[in-house]
Amino acid sequence: LLCMEPEDFIGECIDAFGLDMLENTILYQCNPVANQNTFDESLIEIFPNPSHQIFNINTEFQGKLKLYNAQGKYLYKYNNIPFSINLENLDQGLYFLSFENEKFQLTKKIIKL
Repeated sequence: LLCMEPEDFIGECIDAFGLDMLENTILYQCNPVANQNTFDESLIEIFPNPSHQIFNINTEFQGKLKLYNAQGKYLYKYNNIPFSINLENLDQGLYFLSFENEKFQLTKKIIKL
């Protein structure tokens, strides 16, 4: 099991495999002793996706949310997961939302039109 910070993990995936090789979500747990705990990624809904500006988030996941660009550069952090995010000031393209808490990290792709 490889554990690293999400910004490093995303950057490593992009560098090693290119964007075409990334799956829709990346889920890993950095506690191999307690890996019986899992998080059902379907409990995080992001809609509409793609979107021109507003992305709504429907989840019961408790933790922080970080936004990264397609190159894996950290852009913004929410200490609590919001109901929506507004990307009107960002360029069109691929972005990553990293949902994080002390046990899990789940990354989802979003596309800004």
